[in-house]
Amino acid sequence: MWNYLPSHWPKGTGIKTITFKELLTHHSGFRTSARSYSDLKKLVAAGINSHDKEEGSYNNSNYALLRLIIPKLAKYPIASLKGKTGIELVLGEPIQAQAFADAYIDYLKKNLFDKVGSMFEVDCNQNGIEPPLFYSFTDQTLKGKNMGDQTLNAGSGGWVMSTAQMADFFRTLHHTEEIMKKSLSDRLIEEHLGYGIEKIEGLNCYYKSGLSSIDGRDFCSLTMGFENGIQFAMMSTSSLGLKHIAWDAFKE
Repeated sequence: MWNYLPSHWPKGTGIKTITFKELLTHHSGFRTSARSYSDLKKLVAAGINSHDKEEGSYNNSNYALLRLIIPKLAKYPIASLKGKTGIELVLGEPIQAQAFADAYIDYLKKNLFDKVGSMFEVDCNQNGIEPPLFYSFTDQTLKGKNMGDQTLNAGSGGWVMSTAQMADFFRTLHHTEEIMKKSLSDRLIEEHLGYGIEKIEGLNCYYKSGLSSIDGRDFCSLTMGFENGIQFAMMSTSSLGLKHIAWDAFKE
């Protein structure tokens, strides 16, 4: 996958061994969390070691890198900074970062979200007239805050949607062929491509994506799809264990 990263980025030890599948299954070896362009550049320059790669560990940096890789794969005309130094590089990187983000969002809207009837308002910018607010129970004195424009952090997060839209997207992905052929969407499930790597003993769920809680005191969301076609999507700011709620509902 390294050929699709910005050409001027230094590539650390092991980076040139990472495959697309390893990014999607969290076996790239990355252990540091990175979302911004500059942090991802440092992540790639630092490299990985083979032990971490073999062991595997969920890390959203894998998905954040796709914000840069997908536009290159889709042949968006993003100017290269190869050979640039000094002030040209300093001024050029923020422009390139924005170009990658804009192209990534454009690609996803046209090729994924526009094919789901309820997703026409989904975006990474929360600066609407009545933006959704983020509530964290880490500090219960804080009121809800507007997370603002998450365009430059998209990939590992940043999309604003309702629980109904979350479930509708995955229903369309896995139970229709509006987005891709079923043989391909089935591979996502079977090989855990783009989903969580956690295995659920005694339960055959199609997929699981999202955080269940941060010490039971922060905003969390969870999407799961089960073999009987049920789509589960929930958001919470309580100490509820969302995974267990979903599992119990499935067993019932």
